[in-house]
Amino acid sequence: AEYIAASALGVTRSALSVITAPAGQSGREDVSALMEAMVLRRRRREPLQHIFGSWDFYGLEFTVGPQVLVPRPETEGLVEIVLGWLKSRRQSSRSEQGVVGVDWGTGSGCIAITLAHHCPFLKITAIDISRDALVIASKNGARHNVLGRVGFVHGDGLSCLDQNFQFDFLVGNPPYIPGREIGNLEPEVRDYDPRAALDGGTDGLDPYRAIVKVLSTRRSLPSLIALEIGADQGPAVRDLFSVLPGRRPEIRQDLLKRDRYLFMETD
Repeated sequence: AEYIAASALGVTRSALSVITAPAGQSGREDVSALMEAMVLRRRRREPLQHIFGSWDFYGLEFTVGPQVLVPRPETEGLVEIVLGWLKSRRQSSRSEQGVVGVDWGTGSGCIAITLAHHCPFLKITAIDISRDALVIASKNGARHNVLGRVGFVHGDGLSCLDQNFQFDFLVGNPPYIPGREIGNLEPEVRDYDPRAALDGGTDGLDPYRAIVKVLSTRRSLPSLIALEIGADQGPAVRDLFSVLPGRRPEIRQDLLKRDRYLFMETD
């Protein structure tokens, strides 16, 4: 309710407590009509993010809609992990050469754009199979002035990259919901998020298998692989990536102490 009221009034939630009534009756009616329209949409279980058309992710505002997965707090944890790795890598290297990354299934672009925003030395290729998602992502890239360092590519995962293209890290939030479970999700997710961003196949692991398969054929691996996973997929994902050379894959937890991230360094 506070989000809707703040959006209709064009203020932040924290400012609601100090707002006085508009001077004119027409102002009250306009705000009331807008709030009522928003409430009706919310009653149909439409996500607030779609109603407002944008949402905060790691302190940045991102345009969202039915074309892309709504950015979630768990994915902020993935960004935090990669930023920590980038910082440590930067400190341990005397080279001023930039770092190159790949974002698998970029959606709204929130991961790639946030990383580029916080790391001026970073260049990242953001891939998605959905052209509609890439339109949204490109708008977000322009919004945050990173288009010179974030390139958006249409393609089916890593298979669209040239074998000679070298990158330092791979990050992504693949679809990991088993297809048979999607019908049991909350309506906000089931009915409004794009199915392609949710459906990970029969057991939810198909995207991870595809990533391992492509990486296995490349001449060299990225130094870091960091991916979001389902809370019950830690052991299975770790086993999948254990076939790649490098350090043993780690499964890291989110703020609720649930398995949520694959972290694997290869050098």
